[in-house]
Amino acid sequence: MACLVDLSCKGYFKEGKNVVFLHTGGSFALFGYPDAFGFPDYQA
Repeated sequence: MACLVDLSCKGYFKEGKNVVFLHTGGSFALFGYPDAFGFPDYQA
């Protein structure tokens, strides 16, 4: 997120355009939803 803010402050993105930041939660988030990622035998 810090990089996105930095680029925005430096004028990298055109004014008035939308920017999407997709936070995936990192690798730890994968194990919070074992069925969604094909880990049916994983016990949290």
